[in-house]
Amino acid sequence: MKTPVYIIDTYLTLAQKLYSGHELSQATSAFESLKKGVQSICAGKIKDVDKIQQVLEYFYTEQLFSLPPRDKTLAAFDLLQAVTSHTGTAPVMTVILSDCLRSIGLAADPVIAGQKLLLRIDMGENQYVFIEASQGQSLEWAQVEAYLGKVRKDKKIEVPQANSIVLLLLSLYKAACIDAEDYAKALAITDLLVAQEPDNPYERRDRGFLLQQLDCDAFAVEDYKFFVQKCPSDPSAQIIQLQLENINRNTQPIH
Repeated sequence: MKTPVYIIDTYLTLAQKLYSGHELSQATSAFESLKKGVQSICAGKIKDVDKIQQVLEYFYTEQLFSLPPRDKTLAAFDLLQAVTSHTGTAPVMTVILSDCLRSIGLAADPVIAGQKLLLRIDMGENQYVFIEASQGQSLEWAQVEAYLGKVRKDKKIEVPQANSIVLLLLSLYKAACIDAEDYAKALAITDLLVAQEPDNPYERRDRGFLLQQLDCDAFAVEDYKFFVQKCPSDPSAQIIQLQLENINRNTQPIH
């Protein structure tokens, strides 16, 4: 069996600045324990369909992975917290479940469906199993089309690279932090996203917004200018231009 590429490892590499050494160590240990458990229950199983069923039962019934209660939603967007707490949003659980299945040699990949992720398992000979991770249920083809749009069964569905999946998870986490008005955490995440995509005008716009919320107007200027220059026809560009003018007025020196 080839050594699997784990999305969680990619996340640990890209997002390590968000966490303390203890948090990283704790999540790494929890992930290793999870993989060992999956490998143990699937030992001796020959058919892939039997392995999938065993992993789903282990993941949802024994390890009790589940969606968060409403008052714990923000933490559930955090992949590392979800690995240790076994509570996560559907996209986060999709990634964890995907890596569990990869640990036993299955070709399990998250596929992007708008702001959602579905888990696709390649069974060979153009046969696939699709799983929606919030409940761990396999989907009929009509349900897959509802997420992905009308696609032929024989059409190849694009499988994103691990890096793209991680950036999506971080973007969703950032949006949740903004909704919760945790601007400091949102800024830390945005800095990571800008480091990966420095020419993405929307990440630069978001960073400008967050800097403003944290009373760092002068530092927001360059990001706002970049966005207005790159996206002059965007509906928000006019508003941001007015904000720039207001910042300039408020930061002019008094003679």
